[in-house]
Amino acid sequence: MKISILVLVLWLSYTLAMGQDKAVAGDVEEKKEKNFAEKDVPAVVVAAFKAKFPNCKAEKWQKEDDGYEVEFDKGKDECEALFKTDGTWVETETELTEKQVPAKAIAYIKTNFKGYKMKEFEYEETTASKLYEIEIKKDKEEWDLYFDSQGNFVKKEK
Repeated sequence: MKISILVLVLWLSYTLAMGQDKAVAGDVEEKKEKNFAEKDVPAVVVAAFKAKFPNCKAEKWQKEDDGYEVEFDKGKDECEALFKTDGTWVETETELTEKQVPAKAIAYIKTNFKGYKMKEFEYEETTASKLYEIEIKKDKEEWDLYFDSQGNFVKKEK
């Protein structure tokens, strides 16, 4: 009987602790993704966005650890750009479909990552590079794979 009670207490303690960890992680995520009205974003950041993307309208602003992220449409493409708090442009990510990615990259994934599903396709542009990013997943394992403009494999990241 004492063992049963001890097991029950340990199980409840573990369950409560795991729930608390998830609640804390969720709180951090919510704070990270807090939306801002454009009027609350530093003027230098808004000006930098408008200079880099003059024909685009900001749809949503979020504060990130290293600056501000803005979501916008560029033609028919959905994009996100990151700017430092001083207005310096860091990167732009454009959502793509599988058909917009070089066929060589898709073939590489089908050959080297059998059983993985391709989840997201993006084109990522920074001051240092222009790469295609493809998120793949198998069970609980996820990878971001990067390819150059010709579809050559560059790197993978968790």
